[in-house]
This record gives sequence, structure tokens and C-alpha cells, in this order.
Amino acid sequence: MRRAVDTNILVRTFVDEGTEECRLALKAMASGNVFVPATVILEAVWVMESIYNASRSTISDLLARLLGMENVEVDRFDAVAEALEAYSRGFDFADALHLFTSPECDGFLTFDMPFLRRAKRHNLRLPVIRPS
Repeated sequence: MRRAVDTNILVRTFVDEGTEECRLALKAMASGNVFVPATVILEAVWVMESIYNASRSTISDLLARLLGMENVEVDRFDAVAEALEAYSRGFDFADALHLFTSPECDGFLTFDMPFLRRAKRHNLRLPVIRPS
């Protein structure tokens, strides 16, 4: 049986507060085949940063472990892995995931100046461009 998980399950496995919900989330993630949508990962990063004030390195480590779990299938695995790599180099995770889930495009348009500057410093396969 393959089951998809929501953000609240994933976050409770990242932040084990000793509650019954955390215990059940850990059990769910460790048993059977688990599918994690890319949108759940995106939201989990936001929750970890904004609610739990987790560091970039902590979040990167947690996501790397998630990507390595044998019983877990991550939606858009390659794009999520690329976004994680970019995130570990200072990119906003959401920006990176948006970028790497746009593979058939010639460029990624944005007005986000920090994203544009950061993308210019890195060799990305998809150019990040300000509309003109």
C-alpha cells in the first residue's frame, strides 16, 4: 500500500516533540510505501523556517535524509534534489523549487532581485531573467 502524507505528518517527523501525533507520524513515515508531494516539502520548509526557526543546515540535513529513505517516494525527486542543493547554497527553497520544476522552459522570469543576483552568481541550467 502506498500512502501520501500531508505537511503536518512530515513536520512532526522532523520535530519530534514527544507527542502522540509525533509518534504516529514517525511510525507512518517508517512503515510501508510513503509518497511525499513536492508541495508538501515546500510547505514543510516554510513551516520549519517560520514556525520552528530551524536553521538552513538543519532543514537541509532533514530533507537529505528524507530523500534517502528507501520506503519514501518524493514527487519530482530530481527537481527537489536540485532545489535542496541550491537551498544549501543560499537560495530560497521556494524559488529554487519553482525554478527546477520548470524544465521545458528557456528562462524563469522574476522581479525578485535577490533571486536574480544569486542566480547570476551560480551556473544554473535555466537562466533567471528580469522581464524587460
